[in-house]
Amino acid sequence: MRTIRFGFLLALATVPACGSAVMKHEAMAPASEAGVLADFHAGDVARRAGSPAQRGGADGGDAPVADVRKRVYVGEFTVLAAQRDTAIARFMTEAERVGGYVESRTDGVVVVRVPAERFQAIVAMVPALGRVLSESVRTQDVTSEWIDLDVRIRNAEVARERLLALLERATEMKDILAIEEQLRRVTTEIEQMKGQFKALEAQIAYSRITIDFQGQAPPPVRRATGSRFEWVNAIGIEPALRRF
Repeated sequence: MRTIRFGFLLALATVPACGSAVMKHEAMAPASEAGVLADFHAGDVARRAGSPAQRGGADGGDAPVADVRKRVYVGEFTVLAAQRDTAIARFMTEAERVGGYVESRTDGVVVVRVPAERFQAIVAMVPALGRVLSESVRTQDVTSEWIDLDVRIRNAEVARERLLALLERATEMKDILAIEEQLRRVTTEIEQMKGQFKALEAQIAYSRITIDFQGQAPPPVRRATGSRFEWVNAIGIEPALRRF
């Protein structure tokens, strides 16, 4: 097997190129590399045709990738409850009843995650827990972020497949080591992006609701004021008053 022009092919494997750029390089490459370039060009065509994150609509237009908009819902409340522990228990029970879970609890601050489709229902029942002192409900559209991560993961996986193909054809040790280094880098990036994508999917699927429960403050305790006479302070004000 002839030695592959490694630098050129490795760059082609790791950097997604448009069709015109691939054709330009094909014209410059010697005939002995035509088979390798044909494989990579076919991979480019398959990636562009097969990835739903890069296809348009049925009419060939630039239709959105996601079937529905991807949104993250967040609610934050401060609630004054006469029976704080009872209100906290009711809130956590209701979150679990609709399929959610308690993410954390620090003293009177409770954070729950509930299915996105049940977010509005849980928000609507918050006033039943006590007097709402503050309220913040936010919606964040993360469709673009979702699409971007999906496309980057798919492209990185295509690049990894190209590198694996190069590794099978490489004959010189320096080329093999260089390809393996690129494989480690691309694989690490894929795992990181998949972790980010999984976290984003979790935020979309389960909305976060935080309530800071505050109990009724106890009435102030009145304390008897001291006398300017030391003998009165020594025996106490009540015994002194009984003498008069």
